[in-house]
Amino acid sequence: MSPLLLASCIALAQTPPPPVVVGEGSDIVVDGVLDEPAWQAIAPVTEFNRFQPVEGGPPPGRTEVRFAQDERYLYAAIVVSDVDYRIRARVSQREDINQDDQIGIYLDTFQDERSGYIFYLNALGVQQDFRRNGDVVTFSWDAVFKSEGRVTDTGYVLEIAWPWRSLRYAKDSDTWGVLITRKVPHDNAKYSFPSMERGNPRLFTQAAALTGLRPPPAGTGLELLPQLTVIQSAVREDGADLRWAPYNPVLDVVRPSLDARLGITPNLGMAATINPD
Repeated sequence: MSPLLLASCIALAQTPPPPVVVGEGSDIVVDGVLDEPAWQAIAPVTEFNRFQPVEGGPPPGRTEVRFAQDERYLYAAIVVSDVDYRIRARVSQREDINQDDQIGIYLDTFQDERSGYIFYLNALGVQQDFRRNGDVVTFSWDAVFKSEGRVTDTGYVLEIAWPWRSLRYAKDSDTWGVLITRKVPHDNAKYSFPSMERGNPRLFTQAAALTGLRPPPAGTGLELLPQLTVIQSAVREDGADLRWAPYNPVLDVVRPSLDARLGITPNLGMAATINPD
């Protein structure tokens, strides 16, 4: 290979992905119906490429992802359409979505290419989230945010709102790193924007720039996440259909819990759980 051609290939490989511009969100209601004018005015991310199980190739159908903001929330809207397979989506416990169609949003809020927040959602808006700092992944971390999704005749629609106070970020931050993934479980494939390398240990070095952000001053704040878990049994008698047993407060379980997080600085916080599940 000639030196000139080699230099051209290296320059092409190092070309950064196009930035993702955050639009202005006015009167957005998180209901899984993208009928607000704000969404129509924002250019979507549409170019996704497969990175698992092999690299290369677009996903089935069309994928559109948009970001918006107001003084309280960072929003995302996802539309998957024109698919030729049945969407897998279950109403399940939080985090239990690994067998479903998914959208993943990865946010490097300090743009340090080392740490960030990772959010997965199935087509009905059931949430999964964790934090990553280098090689350390914290699965016990749970964010407080809103999501709604619905399956359509040709795909699904998701709408998400993260309160700024649920995230930590640098002072005067107007640009973060972002990665977006789409999982198609029926063929065990994952696709991404921008293009990702499978197994790359430096995950956030592959991120695109999420630009135009206007978050409020970062730092302190108290977050409370109350939860109520109800477990009820089902029985099957010989030769009969499965049926729910009458509720029994002794045999069945009603378990309240409370997660609390206090932000002391943008990089320091405390967390506590009462009656964890």
